[in-house]
Amino acid sequence: MDTGSKKTETGAGSTAGASKPPRSKGYTNPALQAMGIPRLRLPSRNWSIFWALTLTVTGVYAHDRYQRKQIRQKWKDRVSHLAAQPMNPLELPRKVTVYIAPPPADYLDLGFAHFRQYIKPILVAAAIDYEVRSESRQGEIRALVAEEIRNQRRSDAGLPTTGEQNDDLDDMIASKVYRDNTGGVICVGRGAYKEYMNGLHEGWLGPLEAPVEEVSEASTNDQLPLSDSAVNSAELSSGSDANANSTTEVTSAEAATPVEGLAVSSRAASETVSSPSKGEVQTLDQAKESLESVEEFPDRERDLQDIYGQLPEKKDGEEAAGSGDAEGSEKKEEKKKVPKPYIKIPEYEDLETPAQLETLAKFEPLAAIHFPHLLGFRNTPKRMYRFFNRRKLAEEMGEATAAVVFAQTRQFKPHEDQDLLKHEENEWPAQWKAKGLETGSEWMWDFAVDERIGNKLSVYEFRDNNTTSDEFSSD
Repeated sequence: MDTGSKKTETGAGSTAGASKPPRSKGYTNPALQAMGIPRLRLPSRNWSIFWALTLTVTGVYAHDRYQRKQIRQKWKDRVSHLAAQPMNPLELPRKVTVYIAPPPADYLDLGFAHFRQYIKPILVAAAIDYEVRSESRQGEIRALVAEEIRNQRRSDAGLPTTGEQNDDLDDMIASKVYRDNTGGVICVGRGAYKEYMNGLHEGWLGPLEAPVEEVSEASTNDQLPLSDSAVNSAELSSGSDANANSTTEVTSAEAATPVEGLAVSSRAASETVSSPSKGEVQTLDQAKESLESVEEFPDRERDLQDIYGQLPEKKDGEEAAGSGDAEGSEKKEEKKKVPKPYIKIPEYEDLETPAQLETLAKFEPLAAIHFPHLLGFRNTPKRMYRFFNRRKLAEEMGEATAAVVFAQTRQFKPHEDQDLLKHEENEWPAQWKAKGLETGSEWMWDFAVDERIGNKLSVYEFRDNNTTSDEFSSD
């Protein structure tokens, strides 16, 4: 019995072993064997899936990249004849202003990358000069555009202007050099477009000077200094010995020598800080600020001079500290707040039309160029599709930039063109928009275009007319 069962099991095992297909020996060749190359076999199932997926993704990306280059080169060749036109030695090319704002919840570098990849090559191929103006905070583009317009109005009215002034040499060069005044404005993204339009309205319809903010009476009494009568009455009503002693010490410090006065005033300030009046609580930071304000006075350097008029030499540590303070003050100056708008959008209709709007105003044509930027994990499929189809974006950007190069414009339609690139707002992060509504972000304001401004504007729009070099030659 046992012997028979063993034979049956052995026979079944031999049958199973015989049913397996023999392993492929692969392909070989005597020449390959001579070079030491092993037999060539097909990859396994897992390796086949890996290589198929990798090669597919790489091929799709390479194809899209190649098509983008071809499309960009097509538009460059289409506008290159403008760069071949001769120019006089004292003639400057046409200049276009480009406004770039960072996308919501992201960095400004993405805006510059979008400009360098899709817009700049076509402008360079057409030999068109450009000036890029960007912002790191919301409102800077609006404030810049509005201030330039206000300076034009001030100069026309004979009033002093702000900002940098041209010297005589610059004016002389500008008078002898001819520039194509066709101009043009490119706004990259919905945010830059809204700020530029708000700046136009603020500059032409708003006042020349910043309006005075209305302050409540309570805050005014707290902030404004007391009058002489109020000070006298306060001194008489207080009648404290501490205030009288401190006043006597300060007056004696003024009568003493400058150096002694400095020491006495410092001592008086320290005593005043260390013993505040009743009912007043003073923090350590406030005490330091009050002490520094007493010690720092304009005649300090003159008092520290010796009989020969020389200041004492500073040590290396003091010089380093002084340079650090200077750098800190420079950084504080750079981080100035963005000026608030002089007018608000709901006030456009109630504002009077300035006479300079009819006589002085000159509006350059405008191009609002799409800047797609999508964030969020849920949008991953849509982002992947856009990543592998950037050739469509290159075609759109090339057409919009070519319209600027060829100066093909149409009349601005206030009720329609105020919604240019509005679809971009649907792709802004929801949390960013909610926070913008709470903080009063300029990009989240209700946007509107006044007809007095809109009727004077024009928008670039491409028309395929088989343009030639004769049609767009400079005058």
